[in-house]
Amino acid sequence: MSNIKIINYPEMKVIMRKDFSYHFSAHFENITKETGATYFGHNFIKNYREKGHTISTFCNKEEWHELYWSKYRNDDPLEKICHQSVQKSNFAAVSWSIESDISPCCQQRMKLTKTSDGLTFSFKRKENYNETFIFGWDKLKTDRLDADYIFHLASLLKPLRDYHWEVHDKV
Repeated sequence: MSNIKIINYPEMKVIMRKDFSYHFSAHFENITKETGATYFGHNFIKNYREKGHTISTFCNKEEWHELYWSKYRNDDPLEKICHQSVQKSNFAAVSWSIESDISPCCQQRMKLTKTSDGLTFSFKRKENYNETFIFGWDKLKTDRLDADYIFHLASLLKPLRDYHWEVHDKV
């Protein structure tokens, strides 16, 4: 389990899965080739926003990942919109464009990931977990966005999702 970074903040524990870059590099290239997405991430969140909640997280843009968890972990309107919806309705899909002009977090996200738009979707899992997917594109083809396409994106991450679930709490 090398290349795992654990950060204990007063309000949460963050487990950054840097080891995924090594294990899944060929798979990431395939996702980019098939979808055009140049940025993607995946999180398991246990006990969302409850005291001491835990996040096991991965993304393919390390510079952004480091900045996000050090500076924006509590100041990301997109994350709040998405996960508050999940708490109420068990599922959410949110386009980054809804807050890209007003949020320093989203502006930095797009700058460091070299994207112009993206999609974050999340849903509830058993045992009080949220599972979150984050995809960013330089040129998002909005005419392709429908439920089938979202499920296709999730299916492309299935090997990573399965592995992430298997190891998310084994540190």
